[in-house]
Amino acid sequence: MPLYAARFDVVPEEGDASALVGILEQTVLKESRGVLAEQGAAPGAWRFTGWSDEPARGLSLGTEVALGPAGPRRVPVSVRTCWRALPGSIVSEALIPVAKAPELVRSLLSGQSWHAEKSGAPLAAEPQAVSADELQMLANWIMSPARPVPVVMVGSAGDGAWPVDPRQVTSLVAGLAQVRTFNHSDDMLASCAAVLPVDTPSVPGLGEVAVYAPLATGLAPQRFSGWRGLARRNARSLASAVAHASREVGR
Repeated sequence: MPLYAARFDVVPEEGDASALVGILEQTVLKESRGVLAEQGAAPGAWRFTGWSDEPARGLSLGTEVALGPAGPRRVPVSVRTCWRALPGSIVSEALIPVAKAPELVRSLLSGQSWHAEKSGAPLAAEPQAVSADELQMLANWIMSPARPVPVVMVGSAGDGAWPVDPRQVTSLVAGLAQVRTFNHSDDMLASCAAVLPVDTPSVPGLGEVAVYAPLATGLAPQRFSGWRGLARRNARSLASAVAHASREVGR
């Protein structure tokens, strides 16, 4: 059964993308123990697959990574995780892992000599804070019909704390969405009042986590409030919302 699926491009900061393939292969092999590599269907493409048994849960977790073939300026990457029941096991829903990005995705997003993007939209391994200077640009980006990826906004609570750790949010949806943090400080709210329309949908509420699907999907923003930490139930809800928005792109 599928858990997580992402497609993005790795782009070198300089030089030809074909030189990156070997580095990416080593990254995958290093962080996916037991993964086997095989030549992909297309020349210059590689596919890495591996399964890890978890007898206590009665299931096995699988990871599949496809690299290439490299173009002049980019290496296509596809990462998928899934699970299957071990022979003779009945897996209850409580034992099924949360659909989160495997650790290797964050490594593929944070290379020293490359960056990752999807249809030109940058993807990061860490959450990105929204500054006052970016407010108008961010609002335009969220409302742009051309935006190809979901945006997850984490708003601070009134006491300056965060309803969930933004880094945990990023580890959950890395490779699928952009994660931004919005600090509800007096200065930031004053900047909002000056440059954004009243009740703009691109600003999350106090202590709110908001998922903005690409406008092309026709999906309304989903807002989650009242969270105190990214508990399993909350993580499932957020991962499901982002995965659904990501799958709908291009349909």
